[in-house]
Amino acid sequence: MKPSELLAAEVRRRRSGLGLTQQALADRAGLSRTEIVMVERGEGSPRLDTIVAIASGVGITAAELLGPIE
Repeated sequence: MKPSELLAAEVRRRRSGLGLTQQALADRAGLSRTEIVMVERGEGSPRLDTIVAIASGVGITAAELLGPIE
């Protein structure tokens, strides 16, 4: 699996585990819903700021979010 696909799966897993919609995560992370959708589809390469914001939105660190990619 590509790193973008691993990140996509981890974001979806964390978001779903918290019972959040994509919009709710976007609101918590200070991002647009479109950004969340693109990350969850594995599209493009999200900026570090985006990864940090998503991690914060699900209550973890960026390192924890990226852990499965190692």
